[in-house]
Amino acid sequence: MLWMMLQVVHACDARTDTAELQSAMERAEAAYGSLDLEGFATATNDFRRVLECLEDPVTRPVAAQVHRLQGLRAFVDQEAEYAKLAFAAARAIQGSYRFPETLIPTGNPVLVVYDAVPLTMGTSQTVSSPGLEAYWGFDGRTTDQRPVNWPTLVQRFDGSGAVADTAYLWPGDPLPLPAGAPPPIPSPLPAPDPASAPAPAERGGAGSVVLLGGAVGTGVVAGAIYYSAYRASQNFEAPGLSEAQVQGYYDKARSRTVVSAGVGALAAGLGVGAVLTW
Repeated sequence: MLWMMLQVVHACDARTDTAELQSAMERAEAAYGSLDLEGFATATNDFRRVLECLEDPVTRPVAAQVHRLQGLRAFVDQEAEYAKLAFAAARAIQGSYRFPETLIPTGNPVLVVYDAVPLTMGTSQTVSSPGLEAYWGFDGRTTDQRPVNWPTLVQRFDGSGAVADTAYLWPGDPLPLPAGAPPPIPSPLPAPDPASAPAPAERGGAGSVVLLGGAVGTGVVAGAIYYSAYRASQNFEAPGLSEAQVQGYYDKARSRTVVSAGVGALAAGLGVGAVLTW
């Protein structure tokens, strides 16, 4: 089962705060920026444990950062569709945000995935109250409107206004509720208006051209990363190297090979999309 799909409830020995969450996210981003994929996996696991025990209300910028980190983890796990949804959730909150060059440089295939889902497809559902005087918060905003088309960071507040639960939910995941409470009944979504439906794209239109160009460009990037991994592996048996130097070359080769595999998978997906839209 994928890491991002698991709904594991961790026992919270101690509640965490926003400062701990921010620190955990910064450690994960630092590991990703240095291509330390093993360290990134460990850091994102730690980040999730901190998030699930959070006792502070989250702000909108913090919620957006959480979505971006979930998107990066999904991308590393070669789950591009989940990455697209998490990135869309982040863009719905902070539409003008752009990754710093130190984290995601220009031309990185992550940027293609980041903008892949149009925000116009976003809808929400009305959920009922979680209890007497209790209320919901979705993505740093007090509301009973839950996003439907992409994930959301939900918090349940008790009657005193304290955070009772914090959870990261993918579409279809159940809301966190007190033990024994009946599940909230969502309001039905309005029927779509046929008149507002977009016209079908012409065969061989701009969409297929963009996807094909993205597939070619992403494939070139994957090849370049794999070649750099090969070059690093050639240094293993160089004379006069210390054990630490050999380990360093090995780590570089391994991390770059994993990244090239993920980028190659993305290139293949874009190529398939180009064929289907054609």
